[in-house]
Amino acid sequence: MRYSCDILVSRSLGTKPLVEGAILAAGAVILVLMGFYIPVLGPFLTFFWPVPIMLVFYRHGWRAASLTVVVAGLVLTAFVGIIKGFTVTLTLGSVGLILGWAFRSRKGPTITIGAAALAILITFLITTALFTTFMGINLIADMKVALEDAYRMAAEMEQTYPGGVEAGLSTEEMLDFLIKLIPAAMLMAVTINAAINYQVGSMVLKRLGYAVPGLPSFVEWRLPIYTLYGYIFGIVITWIGTENETLMTLGNNIIYFFSMLFMVQGISLLYFLLRRANVSKSLSIMLIIIGFFMPFGVQLIIWAGMFEMVFNWRFRLESPPDTKEE
Repeated sequence: MRYSCDILVSRSLGTKPLVEGAILAAGAVILVLMGFYIPVLGPFLTFFWPVPIMLVFYRHGWRAASLTVVVAGLVLTAFVGIIKGFTVTLTLGSVGLILGWAFRSRKGPTITIGAAALAILITFLITTALFTTFMGINLIADMKVALEDAYRMAAEMEQTYPGGVEAGLSTEEMLDFLIKLIPAAMLMAVTINAAINYQVGSMVLKRLGYAVPGLPSFVEWRLPIYTLYGYIFGIVITWIGTENETLMTLGNNIIYFFSMLFMVQGISLLYFLLRRANVSKSLSIMLIIIGFFMPFGVQLIIWAGMFEMVFNWRFRLESPPDTKEE
């Protein structure tokens, strides 16, 4: 029976996809183990975990890629245990399959990053549930504790400097407010993670000679106009839920998430304007960083990104030749 199944799989996929899948499954396992045991380089290697699965999907389709995920998962569980092996395999498998499908189908960055971010978020929720149930580790609770410790440390340091900025809220009120914004921060984190995975995947495929789309240059980053609707929706929710804590929390998370998106676009706009004024790259980056420490600097950057979507400032100006290839 086992021999006949092997023949059936070989005939349906072919020998070459099976061989490449086995090699890349081994590569995925090696990348994961290096990510676990190499202190400094390990965190950066996590962005390469989905690459082997993506390559198999791009070259041979979803069947070969799915089989590669299964093989990699079985080998990983032998090294790191069932729970950790399953959750890691779920992460690299889902993101790798989505990236492979997107590049193979010529999907745009927005759809691909959105789908990958959703996969990472779902995987994180499943991981949290499994760790809480079987290992007694609550990842979200640990995040809250870390945030509380960091904020209290920052508050203690601020007391040593007279004339600090008054936030209008007590320490406990501000801490409670920040904890309630954890969902939006998580959503922003998985979006950034998905964007990095997308860029790494496109770079690898380009190095292998495949013509695939990548992210546009940073000076060309521009959110679609309908992004404003999400921000407005968050404001409406907070107005409606003035007396409802759940609605207020939901509205504040929506506002925070879209504000972070506007901030990224505001940074892109400022970088474009500085480069257009022939300011060097290093000095442009330094000036933008300084802007974050100025009074109301972050808010001004967010407003700049928000209004740029409406007035289309940068594309009304002539694009400088030296920014087109960055």
